[in-house]
Amino acid sequence: MKYLPVLGVVLNSQKREFVCQVFGPSRTTMITALCPGLAALIAVPVLGEPLSALILLGLAAVTAGMVVGVTGGDAVSPVTAGTGAAPRTQTLV
Repeated sequence: MKYLPVLGVVLNSQKREFVCQVFGPSRTTMITALCPGLAALIAVPVLGEPLSALILLGLAAVTAGMVVGVTGGDAVSPVTAGTGAAPRTQTLV
């Protein structure tokens, strides 16, 4: 039974690397960041957990923070919104 944690870490690392290759690191981070929120929403019908306005507000705040963190704030930019222009890109030097 001592091999189970090691097996879980190895399989999770391989899965994450594969997903990074397929979707890219930004989308992989976004998918990973959505897991707690999805788990909370799935727990309502499956486990009978309560769902209050405060929980929904927290899920919305976490999701918004994740989007801003992954996109660098360019998901909806006032400069490019509705103009069809491409969002700004950041260059790391």
